[in-house]
This record gives sequence, structure tokens and C-alpha cells, in this order.
Amino acid sequence: NMPANVQGNRSGDVDGNGISKYPSSFVFVCNNRTEDECIGLRVFANTKNSLDLTKRHISLGSLIFLVNFESRKIQGVFQAASVPQLRIVQNASFTARFPVQVRVHPVQPLKAGILPPGPHRFGPSSPQRTKAYLDILGISIDEIDLSPKNVVGVYNKDSYGNNRWDNDRGGNRRYGS
Repeated sequence: NMPANVQGNRSGDVDGNGISKYPSSFVFVCNNRTEDECIGLRVFANTKNSLDLTKRHISLGSLIFLVNFESRKIQGVFQAASVPQLRIVQNASFTARFPVQVRVHPVQPLKAGILPPGPHRFGPSSPQRTKAYLDILGISIDEIDLSPKNVVGVYNKDSYGNNRWDNDRGGNRRYGS
């Protein structure tokens, strides 16, 4: 059973423009200071008042992008590897201000692009917006497997407990080193 925001007719072109094969997605935002930490921890976060919205739109396997609002850089594609929770990573530099957190897992090697000028917001995105983001990243929807089974069991306590991001907040930090 796929989450509502991952369902879609990937084989047909019901609406004539190909949008029917694109799922809705969710965008998390970061800034220049938190971008590497979010990617390294594989945890994206937002404010406590976003908990209900985030829970309504993200389930295991949901398609997720990360946007740096300062540089307009978009990165993806990620899938939710957990449901939204409070303070998954207790000592991340952003946890106090952004306690609503979701573990993510890259669907394929990460790609990045620059969004055009204009408003780019946190939250749920339409299939049309999902297509636009994938186009910016140079990714075809047919290249990625959006099945939630890809993220089941990806994270367990041992897989991230020894992560330097969890233990070190200074200097040039890298995931898993």
C-alpha cells in the first residue's frame, strides 16, 4: 500500500501532459549553515508548528527535496525513511529551533540544481512542481523507483549511532567519517 502522495499512474499519460505519472512531493528548506548537516545526518527538519502538516503529507517512501533558501540550490531525490517525529537527532545544531524531523534516504546519487528566482516554500508540492524540480535536477521520473520498500529498514540504531554528525558539531564534518 503506497502512501497517498506517492501513488500515481506511472505507466499512463491520462492527462495528456505526462503529469499523471508524477507524485506529489515535499520540500524541506535549509540555509548555508545547515545544508551540509542536513545532508550528512540524512535528517530534514522544520518548526514545531509544522508537525501536523508534515504528518499529513509525509509517510514512509514519500518523495522529498531539500532547498537551500539562501543559495536557491535544490537537492534530491530523497525518500522519507521515517515518519515525521520530534527530535530524531537530539544534538543536531538545528534541533532546538526545528524539532520536527524526518529521516531521509537518497533514491539515487544526489543531484543538485539552482532554482529560478521566485518564491520557493517549505511544504507539500503538487505533481506539476515535482516534475519541475526533477527537470531542474535532470532526472526522469522513470529513472527512480519510488516504492516505500526501498527505505524499510534502511535506518536502525547501529546505522547512524556512530555518525560524527551525532557527536561533533565543529569543523569540517562529513557523514559517517
